[in-house]
Amino acid sequence: MGWSNPCFEIWMYAYFGSMPVIRDSWSCCSDFGRVYENKTGQTYSKADEQMYGKLCKAGDEEKAIQIAQEKLEQCKREGKIKPSEMCPCTTVHELVGELKRKI
Repeated sequence: MGWSNPCFEIWMYAYFGSMPVIRDSWSCCSDFGRVYENKTGQTYSKADEQMYGKLCKAGDEEKAIQIAQEKLEQCKREGKIKPSEMCPCTTVHELVGELKRKI
């Protein structure tokens, strides 16, 4: 199972080199939309079926995985064990890694 706190967009932020501290999902989605538009020249849409390809083209998936892993480890070092306590954090990188290994 994969999760992201405060929202899925925090994982996508990592493709562009950061995972900023944003506490609420509305702000996270909105802020990511601005970053996405700046990086790609396109308007962000949660429903975009081509999002994965666009992220890989404009961003860096390996760096995203590294950033997400570092954030997860940092939260654990700080004694945070529940996903609701870990912000910003995600485990989506683990799913992506698993899928990549199976391809």
